[in-house]
Amino acid sequence: MKNTLLLAFALAALTLSAQNNSQQAAAYFGQFRFTKTCPPPGKVVFDFSVVPIERTANGKQTYSELLRKGKFMEQGQYGTLTGVFVTESGQLIQVPRYKPATDPTGTLTRADVSAGDRSFNLPDSMSVSAALDKAREGVDKTAKTIGPAIGEIWAFWVWLFNSYLLPILITFGSFFLLIAKVSAAESLVSRLGIVAGRFFVHMHQWSSAGLAIILCVIALTFLASIDLWLWKTTGSNLVLAVGAVVSVWIEYAIICRVIPNLQVSGHRSGDKYAGSSNLTLPRG
Repeated sequence: MKNTLLLAFALAALTLSAQNNSQQAAAYFGQFRFTKTCPPPGKVVFDFSVVPIERTANGKQTYSELLRKGKFMEQGQYGTLTGVFVTESGQLIQVPRYKPATDPTGTLTRADVSAGDRSFNLPDSMSVSAALDKAREGVDKTAKTIGPAIGEIWAFWVWLFNSYLLPILITFGSFFLLIAKVSAAESLVSRLGIVAGRFFVHMHQWSSAGLAIILCVIALTFLASIDLWLWKTTGSNLVLAVGAVVSVWIEYAIICRVIPNLQVSGHRSGDKYAGSSNLTLPRG
């Protein structure tokens, strides 16, 4: 019995000595966590039994990179890795040791699945959670950076619009509206495609297009300002989406209301072609 115990201790010592320090760390974390996961910023301690290694994490280096940073020897006599500690809320917290998953039969370990040249590493729940948390932080950081920039750009546009563009747009819009109304009154399209006043029909189409663009710019500027104010006040993306849909509907109603329609003759004299509609005119 005594000889058996001595043989077991000798085999355990031989196994530990066969692993270098990086392999000990990889066995402690699991290969995926060791090479892909970054510890939070702060002090990190690789608690080897003989020579503990202390590092300072910046949140961007993986455990593998952090361990090899600075003075480090793969075959250094650091002893057995008994634990790894990271800084959370100003305190050192031990990282749980990796435990290979098994299948329901209990015979196939994750180490067996990932053996050989065709190996792959299955992330554990802590690695997935850490990666998702990091992704959320990245999205939040990007949104906080882009949001103020969009606000400044929009503030500049509103200033330019109110100070200079709005009077110009109103002037040209009134001119286009006058041309569209006169052209609609001086032209007539029959239901058989016979056009009376072809020149005025073309003038109506071009002036209606220009008027529609001007109305879009004016309406979108005012409605978007209201939507952004509501979004900034409530902080709800749903409010922004609903506001955008309502704004587009209001803009469409304004354009259809303002732009005059061509007169169409026939047994349904009340029917009219909208100025924005595609109208096929006979050549000749």
